[in-house]
Amino acid sequence: MHIRERGRLLSLSGVSAVANLPASIAERQRNSAISRLEGFGFLFPPGVSPDIELREVPSIGTGTFVFLLASYEGAQCGFSSLGERGKKAESVGAEAAEEFLAHHHCEDAQNAALDPHMADQLSLYFALSGTESSFTTSRITEHLLTNLWVISRFFGEFNYRVTGEKGKPGMVEMAF
Repeated sequence: MHIRERGRLLSLSGVSAVANLPASIAERQRNSAISRLEGFGFLFPPGVSPDIELREVPSIGTGTFVFLLASYEGAQCGFSSLGERGKKAESVGAEAAEEFLAHHHCEDAQNAALDPHMADQLSLYFALSGTESSFTTSRITEHLLTNLWVISRFFGEFNYRVTGEKGKPGMVEMAF
């Protein structure tokens, strides 16, 4: 399997949620994310604008989060931020938006297919497929490199090559 290009952005949706906190916090998070994204409106194709719903979710404790889902022609990518005591709601929303923008507008890899978290999560499944595979990512992480090393210890005939530097866009190729 080869996932090298994400294609055109089809939609950007999301959720801003609170648990056992005022709903106004979720609204502030959403407004902050949308405000940050609208500053980069030129990145969005016609007809695509952020759609972030508000939710109050059940929990034993208190907390907040923002999750954004970018749906592209060839991939789906997720970006999130968690609230914490003392962290402003506006920061939570802005952080999720910044994660999306870092992936979507990565100048070194204009069409990197996978976000950094999905890259390290899918590596094992590509290896389990036993077929030659490759993918591009908007950021090579230490976690991705560690996952590939560990996978290589379990699969005797598994070889991988990473093109690019840690913290930058790159490509992973796997062969058996």
